[in-house]
Amino acid sequence: MTSNIQLALDGAVATVVLDRPRRFNALARADWEALEARIAEVEAMPGIGCVIVRGAGERAFSTGLDMSRFADERRDPRSARSYSEATERACARLGELPMPTVAMIEGFCMGSGVDIACRCDLRIAAADARFRVSPRSIGLFLDTGFVAAMLAVIGRARTLELVLEGRTYDAGAAQAMGLVGRVVAADALEDETRALSQRLAETYAAISSNRSTSTSP
Repeated sequence: MTSNIQLALDGAVATVVLDRPRRFNALARADWEALEARIAEVEAMPGIGCVIVRGAGERAFSTGLDMSRFADERRDPRSARSYSEATERACARLGELPMPTVAMIEGFCMGSGVDIACRCDLRIAAADARFRVSPRSIGLFLDTGFVAAMLAVIGRARTLELVLEGRTYDAGAAQAMGLVGRVVAADALEDETRALSQRLAETYAAISSNRSTSTSP
């Protein structure tokens, strides 16, 4: 397992860390595959009631695709398609987790980093977070799964604004459009996210217990 995707456990809360801080937590092809594997690992763990997704360091949640690897990893139509499929599998797996998921966003959240955040159930951001989706800057179409995720979170008009304008939004603007649900001071982000995740884990445990009781013979 690559060291670029870390997993930490704290009771019923699992934290998946995108760990490439020198690249603003941008993910290469192998990292997307590792992310999918980590999510599958968490899903198989008994007793996990909430999953936090975050970037390593304080500069970025993730800036998405690691463009420095494109010459090798997206060198022709076949490899580009395979790369996109790996990205979508990881994001889809995250979005399909049965327990609540929280994106803890600080610094830059851009490109496919926004996709990862949108696949989470809730998004909480530091006041200094910055958001951007700008496909024209890298010359790529957005995958349909990415677009669908944004549509589900912020709707058609806001998705078109985000994609077509390609400008950078601060945390307040991101909250106003519904991209994040809560904005807190940067130095309070971790504590706020941990407290939220604990409450979500307790709620998930209670629901799961009630469901088990109601379906037992």
